[in-house]
Amino acid sequence: MKKNVKLPDLTNQHIITTDYEDEMKQSYIDYAMSVIAARALPDIRDGLKPVQRRTLYAMKDLNVTPDKPYRKCARIVGDTMGKYHPHGDGSIYNSMVRMAQDFTYKEELIDGHGNFGSIDGDGAAAMRYTEARLKPISLELLEDIDKDIVEMKTNFDETLMEPTILPAKFPNALVNGMTGIAVGMSTNFPTHNLGEIIDGTIAYINNEDITIKELMTYIKGPDFPTGGIIANKDQLESIYSTGKGKIKIRAKIDIEKINNGKSNIVIREIPYTLIGNKSMLIENLVDLVRNKKLNGIQDIRDESSRGEIEIIIETKKDVDPYRLVNKLYGKTRLEDNFSVNMLALHEQKPYLFNLKSAIQKFVEFQQDIYTKRYRYLLDQELDKKEGTEGLLKAYDEIDIIIEAIRGAKNAKTVKNCLITGDTTNINFRTKKSENRAKKFNYTERQATIILEMRLYKLVGLEKLEVEKQYKQIMKKISRYEKILSNKNVLNKTIISELQRISDKYTSKRKTVLKNLETLIITDEKIVEDVYVLVDDKNYIKSIDMDTFDKNKDKLELEMTCIIKATTEDKICLFDNRGYLYKLKVGNIPKTKLSDKGTAISVLTQIDEKNIIMINKLCTDDKLLFLTKYGLVKQVDASEFNSSRSKITATKLNDDDSIIKIISMHNEELLITVTANGFALIIKTEEVPNQKRTAKGVNLIKLNSSDHIVDVAFIDSEQKTIQINVDDEINKKNISAIGIKKRNSKGKQIFPGNKNIIGFS
Repeated sequence: MKKNVKLPDLTNQHIITTDYEDEMKQSYIDYAMSVIAARALPDIRDGLKPVQRRTLYAMKDLNVTPDKPYRKCARIVGDTMGKYHPHGDGSIYNSMVRMAQDFTYKEELIDGHGNFGSIDGDGAAAMRYTEARLKPISLELLEDIDKDIVEMKTNFDETLMEPTILPAKFPNALVNGMTGIAVGMSTNFPTHNLGEIIDGTIAYINNEDITIKELMTYIKGPDFPTGGIIANKDQLESIYSTGKGKIKIRAKIDIEKINNGKSNIVIREIPYTLIGNKSMLIENLVDLVRNKKLNGIQDIRDESSRGEIEIIIETKKDVDPYRLVNKLYGKTRLEDNFSVNMLALHEQKPYLFNLKSAIQKFVEFQQDIYTKRYRYLLDQELDKKEGTEGLLKAYDEIDIIIEAIRGAKNAKTVKNCLITGDTTNINFRTKKSENRAKKFNYTERQATIILEMRLYKLVGLEKLEVEKQYKQIMKKISRYEKILSNKNVLNKTIISELQRISDKYTSKRKTVLKNLETLIITDEKIVEDVYVLVDDKNYIKSIDMDTFDKNKDKLELEMTCIIKATTEDKICLFDNRGYLYKLKVGNIPKTKLSDKGTAISVLTQIDEKNIIMINKLCTDDKLLFLTKYGLVKQVDASEFNSSRSKITATKLNDDDSIIKIISMHNEELLITVTANGFALIIKTEEVPNQKRTAKGVNLIKLNSSDHIVDVAFIDSEQKTIQINVDDEINKKNISAIGIKKRNSKGKQIFPGNKNIIGFS
């Protein structure tokens, strides 16, 4: 049965007549501004959208800090949604996932545990399966938020307070970039290297009239987490000046010759614009080959591992790989554009920023934050000063105070006496005591502290401790007042904190900056013979053959490693952790003899202090590996044939490390010496030939406190061996040591208290 609905009588109501077009226009503007300010655009000061800011703040609320166990993402999302962001769990979890991805953020803000997606485009696992906690660098965004240094507002249901901004200590907007689509506008900041951005910020603080061009001596250009090559370096100044433009990014590609006239085109880094689309890129390549739009390709393989991209395109026989690479750049997204639009909120309104104005707003924000921080700290110390001064004064009048306490009927009476000197209703032993009490003029805070003081605080040592605290308080007050009264001192404090963050968190630049002209891969390929030189500081360079021949004697004395090679060869760098790093000779800067060269760590990921051996391996070479705790093996050099720039050279136990790697050339005998003075000679035929993935076998039986110091080959006819002990050369007869079986105990040739350095 249909119900009759009675409509309200509006005849006596106040009805506003308006134009429909005007109403729609104003309503849409209101809606657009709501999306812009409350959803889509980040604030230039902390570089965060509201959902990101609320998520990080909720994680701090939950105490999910780097030193605490991971918490379920579902719990974090629930807290964020229930307390601060009632817009659905999907948007909160998606923002968490992005902040935890090392291929999306230059400096991840969340430490994710579980499946948080991949660069291929795989989605993250459901929030009930994953866990997270804050990254250490996130604490730099949140530190001191409880010290009244940022504006707080009520949450959506007015039951809690939340920050309108985080007191970010580094320019997160420029470091991690920002992206967002609002109504009628969008933003797209590129990511940058933390150290470079901080250097540029410090330069601005020191000189507010600095130009964009001068800033770019510190901030070279964007630094994407996926690496790649920026191909239009010359246009960066214009982009940084206007806040708009297109950055041309290319994939990093290596070309490797294989058998039968074929080559491997190896894609090692992809453009940042392809994150989440790597699988789509490969599908596109396959489609181009299948549709015969890209000829000369035999096979396409994705051999990428977690955190390392390696897409191999195998060419057909006699196909020019350099010409094919040019086609790949032209027909696929291996060359792509990143559209820069540096739009962000300032005072809840959208503005287009350039590089300098973005840094300027951050610095102004920091000056305001640091002023509030030190004003808060000053107030805290002034409160402590008041209380401590009261205690020090009370120590000199403690007998009268105790007499007043004992003579008073209640705490209120004695407190009033301490503040005003009113002795009414207090019984003193003598009139003199009462007269002294009448001179009391403590503040209310001081009186409260004195009355709450425990009796053990009356001992002399406690007074000394209070005096010590008072000096520290006055020292802090002096420092805080100096910072607050002098802008230069305030700026120096900001610079000091920025430098600390840079030193702690800066990582090596990943993205290479070049101009398009230098990036064009030509059909010409010049192979040169060179000498690769490495000095004792692990600086590397290559020089031409003539220069080496003229200075051969001098270089053989000065250099720790000399390798003859061609620019198409690769040299191998082994470290003590069991890894092999490969470096193409053509990528080593060719210099004058007098030039210092380039640090090896700039050209590879190897830690210079861990380098054990540098060599150019031939396929018929053999290497002997020996570890600190006595594992030995020999490995064919062919085991190290790989297109990867870093591979495992040998497996190690957790507490072990490689101490020596030696090339083998049909030597017959092997001698080793230990830290406790034991020596063992064995035949090299007893050392098994193993795969690079094997750990090796025991060379010598070691005591629990002993370890290997050195190893060397000796001739069967050799009579003596020289050993450096306590920086003195000692000769030992080989016959006295004797030849034994592998895994024997060896013979003690030096006392255990000697400092055995090695063979000489």
